[in-house]
Amino acid sequence: MKKVLPYLLFLLVVAGCKKDDYIPMWFLIINDSGYDITLKSTKGEPSIELKKGERKEVATKFGLKYDIVPGETTTKVFEFRTGPSITTIISYDYKLEYLIEGTAERADIEYLTENRTTRTIKNVSLPAKYQFKAFCNCIAYISAARVGDTGAVTVTLLKRGKQVNQASSSSHRPATVSLNDWN
Repeated sequence: MKKVLPYLLFLLVVAGCKKDDYIPMWFLIINDSGYDITLKSTKGEPSIELKKGERKEVATKFGLKYDIVPGETTTKVFEFRTGPSITTIISYDYKLEYLIEGTAERADIEYLTENRTTRTIKNVSLPAKYQFKAFCNCIAYISAARVGDTGAVTVTLLKRGKQVNQASSSSHRPATVSLNDWN
């Protein structure tokens, strides 16, 4: 009887549910974007208003199926960062940036684009910068080799405005960095 009781309780609960009943999903949302925002549902649920820095517990039918709409015009990129039981809304200028600089005047550069294609550019004046507002959560890669016999080249990879990798070369061998982990 002890083994059957949980199943009977489950059946009573399910049988008592109407077709339109749902079990809400609860989320703690923290707005760390630096902006007042509105979360507009893509599934017909009510919008959620969040002031900058505000923390709010919300219940939804369909999970966090919302578009993030800032309260003012901005060029920032907004994103949900989901962890166990907490979702944080962040903003940044670019999802990915490649920086190439150094004492060399020019470099041959090869990098992976937001479309997962490799782009090669020869004889680029330094410093150079390539920025992407959107980027696949796949491998990011940049390589630069100096043109000429003198100088050094440094390549830096920034993710959401923070440096994650850097390499330098003072020979004809390229300075190369990559990123595999997008968490």
